[in-house]
Amino acid sequence: MAELITIGEPLVLFASTEEGVSLDKATSFTKYLAGAEVNVAVGLTRLNHTVDYVSVVGDDPFGQFLRDAIAEQKIDTKYLYTSSKYPTGCMFKSKTSTGDPITFYLRKGSAAAHLSKEIIDQIELAGVKWAHITGILPGILETPDVIFHLLERLKKANVSISFDPNLRPAVWPSQEIMIETINNLAKSAKMIMPGVKEGAILTGETEPRAIADKFFSQSEITETVVIKMGPEGAMIFRRGQADAPIISGFKVDHVVDTVGAGDGFAVGLLSGILEGKSLEEAVSRGNAIGAMAVMSPGDNDGYPDPSMLDKFLKEAEN
Repeated sequence: MAELITIGEPLVLFASTEEGVSLDKATSFTKYLAGAEVNVAVGLTRLNHTVDYVSVVGDDPFGQFLRDAIAEQKIDTKYLYTSSKYPTGCMFKSKTSTGDPITFYLRKGSAAAHLSKEIIDQIELAGVKWAHITGILPGILETPDVIFHLLERLKKANVSISFDPNLRPAVWPSQEIMIETINNLAKSAKMIMPGVKEGAILTGETEPRAIADKFFSQSEITETVVIKMGPEGAMIFRRGQADAPIISGFKVDHVVDTVGAGDGFAVGLLSGILEGKSLEEAVSRGNAIGAMAVMSPGDNDGYPDPSMLDKFLKEAEN
């Protein structure tokens, strides 16, 4: 029985090994498992939590690679379906020593884009405590209302929903549709965890308090908004409470790759909640795993097991 369920598109990531070389010129790549939601599944499983991951891959070599990679991470693959009609999605990423890398996707019309209500109806929700949803999947779905069908099932089963907007403008037909759809998704979430820039795009506000208040005003379901502030840490807003503590981030000596840091934050936050920690403790753990993530080249290979996390936290105290 899984503690948490998540749904999304796993991607074969080809990460360039040539620093400073643009993707059109790069010739050397390393292959990884990637995708925002599967990153969260990987991180939680490494911390000894049980996760069900829902998706579809193509009946092709890349789909087999993902199936094997997901199974190696000890994530149950019973809801990982295979399509003979549509291909597996791929992602390419440049290597950079400063700022965010350039990414390029080959995912339109992919197998995961054809997730159906029939697949959603097969998910067993008994005993599931949380569902983690992001704003990526609805942008690629051929039938966008599939994700809302899942939200209805989750609400009927009294499963708490965490929502990471994870804005990817490239997968949406327009920014207006992206904003409207993602704000509608956020209405079902008990906890929302946007980056401060994402929050500004979605709400039209620039101050963290105003961003949080917009999310609270659109849905009585939303109890907590955690706004990610990058290296500075994160702010916690609780419905009806004036106090909004800032939980400091962790110093990183050398940033290798920023992709996957936000998903690492979600791993820390959700694992802390599942383990009964205070929200402040859970957010601090999220900051820690986000920091650990940026020191590795893959999207999720920097996520720790419990002993690695304990070591990092103890060293950070000294």
